[in-house]
Amino acid sequence: MVSALRVRVRLTRHDCEVAKALGGRGGFSIVRMSASRGLSTHLVEVEDEEELRGLRRVKIGRSLYLVTTSSCSACRALSELGVIVLGGRSEGGDAVVYDIIVHRNRLGSVLEALEQRGLSPRVLSREPYREPALSQAQLAALLTA
Repeated sequence: MVSALRVRVRLTRHDCEVAKALGGRGGFSIVRMSASRGLSTHLVEVEDEEELRGLRRVKIGRSLYLVTTSSCSACRALSELGVIVLGGRSEGGDAVVYDIIVHRNRLGSVLEALEQRGLSPRVLSREPYREPALSQAQLAALLTA
């Protein structure tokens, strides 16, 4: 029995500091995201560090940066709704496509709550969630890094 879904959902928001720093263009990916107490930490992949000018960031790989900003409405909503954010990618402008994990019985209420917050959710795909190929130790090391 499938109890969790991996859902790709497009959200539109107007208050994202990362997107504003990148000038509203695409070209960045959110590898992981964690939000708490009004701050969001994004593991972001960009081609050029100059694109992140003005943001608090730490370089951790050739094109990977930890970027901490005030939480935008989408990050805040996703964290408050208790979904797990696997990653995302910019579509330019105010749109981001997030990959999330959500309990199948909660998907409807999560989408409704996102709609009520003005994020215009659009489900692009959904499938049963399957364990990643990484071991728990590998995943823990990646998240710790």
